[in-house]
Amino acid sequence: MPEGWTIPGALLLAGFLLGVLVVMLTRSRRIAALEQRSLDLGKNVNALKAEKNVVDKKLTTAGERIEELETALSEREQRVEELETAYSARSDQLEQTRTDLKAAVQQTQDLRKDLVQHAEDTIKAEAHARDVENELSMLTGSGDSLDTELRDELDSSEDDDAPALKDSIR
Repeated sequence: MPEGWTIPGALLLAGFLLGVLVVMLTRSRRIAALEQRSLDLGKNVNALKAEKNVVDKKLTTAGERIEELETALSEREQRVEELETAYSARSDQLEQTRTDLKAAVQQTQDLRKDLVQHAEDTIKAEAHARDVENELSMLTGSGDSLDTELRDELDSSEDDDAPALKDSIR
């Protein structure tokens, strides 16, 4: 032992040096563990960056797909509006056609009634005309027959007034 050193002092110094050595060893182990952990975290960061890049690409692709779908949806909505407008116009046109058809059917029914009435009136008029013709025929026949009788009577009578009466009848 060097001079002036005592055993307790030397032990104290040895304990101190031993403590420093233990701290240094523990510290170097901690540093190695921290470095290892730092390397592991670096690897995790790199893996997460790679994963983020994949997700970003998928997100970009999904965004593009969403834009395409929104465009397609917009076009379909526009087409639906056009079809609704066309359907509405067709529906209005169909309703107008139905109204016109009902009016035409009613007019046809009215014309049929008028035609039936006219036919009945014509039949009645023809029957009346036949009755009048029959009456006229009968009167003409009666008149002819009276005329014939009257002439026969005048011919049979030898009266002076007969020739004048004959001439007035003819």
